[in-house]
Amino acid sequence: FNQLSGFMECLQENGGRLFRRRKDRHVLWYGTPRLQTARSLATFMEGATLPEIITIRRARLSDADQLPGLFDDALRLIASRFYTPAQIDAWARRAPKFQHIFETEFEARSAWVAVTETGRLLAYIDLVDDGHIDFFYASPDVTRTQVTHDLFDELLCEAHHKGITELSTEASEAAKRFFAKYGFEVTHKQDVWLEDVCLHNYRMTRSI
Repeated sequence: FNQLSGFMECLQENGGRLFRRRKDRHVLWYGTPRLQTARSLATFMEGATLPEIITIRRARLSDADQLPGLFDDALRLIASRFYTPAQIDAWARRAPKFQHIFETEFEARSAWVAVTETGRLLAYIDLVDDGHIDFFYASPDVTRTQVTHDLFDELLCEAHHKGITELSTEASEAAKRFFAKYGFEVTHKQDVWLEDVCLHNYRMTRSI
């Protein structure tokens, strides 16, 4: 009973998903879909193999084709809580530009992704050599889980390795809280025009 209670508390803390650390730092987390039935819970408690491994690794050029879809999901399923439909539509039309920047500037930035064992892209983050975090997008499947935190920790280690002394980003309303947890502070709020639509974000910095 105590084991079951602890398991259910773990599920609640992780939004219905279970993550368990492995020793291999490149395969950081196991994850299961929401366990909705007593049968699925019993199967897990009997020691069944968890169905999906989420891997955090360096981005590859072959990831480019999945970036627009990840970008669109992050906007329409997460950022849409903070921005109007017109703002989201204008923002989403920049997805091809995101892919183009990734492909043409691949050697000029460090980037990491979280992917499932079947190759589905769940999150992306990158770092420019001047310490700027240009893009950070995640699927709702891994937001508010340890996966995005470990993804950011990879970036932080890289920044230390390169001798970067300050990180900066333009954080959306949706990402502002995440960066604040990592010690970023807002320097100012700014308006951004996409076509004829205005939306806001926050210039945030952190010394390291």
